[in-house]
Amino acid sequence: MGNTFQKIAGSSQPQNGSTKLPLKGVVVPREHKREPQVAERYKSLRKHPELFDEDAGWNPEWFEPSFMEALRKNTKEDWESVITEHLPGAVFSCKMFNEAFCNLLIEEVDNFAATGLPARRPNSMNNYGIILNEIG
Repeated sequence: MGNTFQKIAGSSQPQNGSTKLPLKGVVVPREHKREPQVAERYKSLRKHPELFDEDAGWNPEWFEPSFMEALRKNTKEDWESVITEHLPGAVFSCKMFNEAFCNLLIEEVDNFAATGLPARRPNSMNNYGIILNEIG
């Protein structure tokens, strides 16, 4: 479990004596080297550009404090304190992002929807979802 979160954050330990974790976003390889055409068209219309800043990475203030504490300590006990097991050995959840971040993300998705740009849906049964990589 800890290794998965180390990959997300880049490291479970502060580097160079710093107390700040290097929370760079995970880059998902795309089929094409350039951004999807819709993402290019959406760049100038973004409501919250900080959500797309790959250089700044993930703002630690966007995460739940308990999640960040588990990430810093990276012990079995700390992860067990934030993770809920819904189906033994198969389905788990944890509160990773705080309400402020969730509101930013919802506002951004709503902003995208208002542009009228085409949206690729996650599956054919989903009329309202969106593939976030498609908007940048």
